[in-house]
Amino acid sequence: MHILKIRAENFRNYRYLQLEPHPRLNIITGLNAQGKTNLLEAIFFNLCGYSFRTKNLRDIINWQSEYCCVISELKKEGRQWKQSLALNKKGKKKILINSVERTNKDLNHSGVIIFTPDDLTLIKNSPAERRRFLDLEVGPFYPAYKQAIQQYNKVLFHRNHLLKNIKANKNKDNTLLEIWDQQLIIHGTNVLLGRLAVLKKLAPLAVKWYNLMTGGQEDLEIRYLSSLQINPTADDKSIKAYFQKMLNELHYEEIKKCQTLVGPHRDDIIFFINDKEARKFGSQGQQRTLVLSLKLAQLSLWEHEYQSHPILLLDDVLFELDSKRQEFLLSKINQGIQTFVTTNQLYNRDYLGNDYKLLEINSGKVSVTQ
Repeated sequence: MHILKIRAENFRNYRYLQLEPHPRLNIITGLNAQGKTNLLEAIFFNLCGYSFRTKNLRDIINWQSEYCCVISELKKEGRQWKQSLALNKKGKKKILINSVERTNKDLNHSGVIIFTPDDLTLIKNSPAERRRFLDLEVGPFYPAYKQAIQQYNKVLFHRNHLLKNIKANKNKDNTLLEIWDQQLIIHGTNVLLGRLAVLKKLAPLAVKWYNLMTGGQEDLEIRYLSSLQINPTADDKSIKAYFQKMLNELHYEEIKKCQTLVGPHRDDIIFFINDKEARKFGSQGQQRTLVLSLKLAQLSLWEHEYQSHPILLLDDVLFELDSKRQEFLLSKINQGIQTFVTTNQLYNRDYLGNDYKLLEINSGKVSVTQ
């Protein structure tokens, strides 16, 4: 899929934007605070229906305006369509596809993968960030996994609430807890098996990309750390049996702490570079390359699962990448994938030839210089 044309009105600092991007590589340059990231956000909003920068969508509306809209003409496998998203100050959103009103569900498979500097929290921050990556960025590839996560979270909420009531002596009957235990085990096992299956597909792709980007000089390893301490090859029956065993052992401690102490919600993913944990010992450049490898693995996974190319948005991805890694990245993605990459530091672009567009942003205005 790629964007043929895109137009935005009153989006952030763009009062009016009209652009016919290159079908492959678009390099977006300019000083800080001119609107480079805003352009990526406008594309993302049009394709996905929400922002990757704010939960309050009204923030994307130009402060002097009452509404904003982003309209694109898209092409995928010979099919073309027009997609329009508008938002007013009251937060009401209107989605039109070929002039027919639609909902967010119709944008589920729009096909966009994004990297931003904030994605480095995937490595640096708590296990919750890494679980979120699996559940929200990779999980949607597999509807059964997405459904298992939703069901597990509901059970977890109700079980934790019951633990609080038991501690407060509002409910001394453990029969209800046993019922929730069984639901937790069923859905938790589904989530765990789903994550292991997702990682089995994603991890080799990430390792491959990391190896390519580092010229084979560094080795990446990805491990899933389960709070159940199970073997990664464990089957449904053995996981459920061990889950039950752990819940029995932690029964009184869970009541004391009013929370479920074991299950997929307490798991983690550990990344190792040359046998050292990336979160603790990886350099900024290594961590950035690692996250980028995960994003490119998503891209490869998308192509495999849907037999089409997604659109790739890379915000400030070249920062802290040396010239060889920059050259490898830009040359590799410039092969059929429409990419938008923002940067204010590009070592060299001679190897790209003329097969790209260089867009310069200045105070919300775009000029094509290549």
